Amino acid sequence: MVRLPPGTRVTPLHLTGKGIDRIVRVHPGQRIPLDFRVPAGGEWNLSFEVPQPG
Repeated sequence: MVRLPPGTRVTPLHLTGKGIDRIVRVHPGQRIPLDFRVPAGGEWNLSFEVPQPG
């Protein structure tokens, strides 16, 4: 789950991983559950980028 505290700016969160390329816009005070299908066997990584600290 990701969230931003009230009083901050809407922040696009870019999530990437094997077979994943998703942008989630997180609004202040909003909680967003994240759900991903993860391939079985072997390592798996999820990276994220935001345009400003959050």
